[in-house]
Amino acid sequence: MNIRISTAVLLLSTVCSAQYLDSRNRAMGGTGVASSHYTSAGFINPALLTHFGDTDDFGFIFPSVSITAADKDGLLDAIDVFQDDIDSLKTAIDNATATVAQRDAVIANLLALNGKQATLNAGTGLSVAMPSETFAWSFVAHSYVDAQVAPQIDPADEAVIRTAISGAAIDNLKSEGRILGAAITEVGLAFATQFSVGGTGISVGATPKVQRVETYNYSIGINSFDDGDFDDSRFRNDTTQFNLDIGAAATVLDGMVTFGLVGRNLIEHESRTVVTNGTVFTRYVGPSIKAGAALRAGGATVTVDIDVMEVDRFKNNDGSQFLNVGGEHDLFGWLQVRLGFQTDLEDTVSDLITGGIGISPFDTVHLDLTGVYGDGDTYGGMLQLWFTF
Repeated sequence: MNIRISTAVLLLSTVCSAQYLDSRNRAMGGTGVASSHYTSAGFINPALLTHFGDTDDFGFIFPSVSITAADKDGLLDAIDVFQDDIDSLKTAIDNATATVAQRDAVIANLLALNGKQATLNAGTGLSVAMPSETFAWSFVAHSYVDAQVAPQIDPADEAVIRTAISGAAIDNLKSEGRILGAAITEVGLAFATQFSVGGTGISVGATPKVQRVETYNYSIGINSFDDGDFDDSRFRNDTTQFNLDIGAAATVLDGMVTFGLVGRNLIEHESRTVVTNGTVFTRYVGPSIKAGAALRAGGATVTVDIDVMEVDRFKNNDGSQFLNVGGEHDLFGWLQVRLGFQTDLEDTVSDLITGGIGISPFDTVHLDLTGVYGDGDTYGGMLQLWFTF
């Protein structure tokens, strides 16, 4: 059997989704390297576990839930319409009532699927954190899934549909419905400490973690395609691996300005999908470095992050280099308003606009709501409940 080794861009619109497992950070454009709250530092930059308020002793996040979807081409509905139409055509052929116009319509619907795609990203997470300047720690666990629906249309199917003399003759079209995806679950224990150099507070931290990577390569005849079957064990593969994040942060001007730097997934791993219809894909988890800065004045925070190097989640494909900017204004001490923007300096991924609110009565119970909008009918939302004591 010949196996074709391929790579693919699976959901580039949500590359670095792990960066957004905190609703506040996501609302602020996906920033967080220099501005994360200590309860979410273990997700993003563990060094920030040493940044906390005078009354902060302990905090946890549970739950954090997010979803982002894009179907600008109406692909899923178009597949349903095609399947209904081809079932009707099969019946008409068997009853000798099929017309040329009916066959042409089915062919047009099939060919129109070519090049369309839909994407989905979802995640959930929790953390437990105890901040400290000398020895801070946090337990973090989160899971996120990226999936892309992208049909593979075979032009030869046009002749099959046009000349079929029985319904059974078009049961085995060569065109396929395909879903490629990956689900990554991470469990880690973050540590951090802080020291002073010439009056500047320097924090360093690390998050050793275990990763479970599940890959999906669901490919089936377009007539039988069902997007709910993509995680069946026949199409799923999984690996378990160790990885490491290391971060640093420095504060100047009496804590008004913070600079951050983090290296995530410093150990490179590759995970292959199962072989489906002679094709296998490779999911890449490798190093990424991000720098950030945050300015705090009164109740306002302005922050910016940038990828130091291009991020390539899939070997030999176009990578991305994100610039993230965001801001937050704290009103009345219990209401936070946030806004942000993400752009890809490599123009691989469409821009995203983000925004959200936080409600924090008594500075103990915190509820964050975030919305995401991007080109191509990309919409997303995130909800997070967290507590500080």
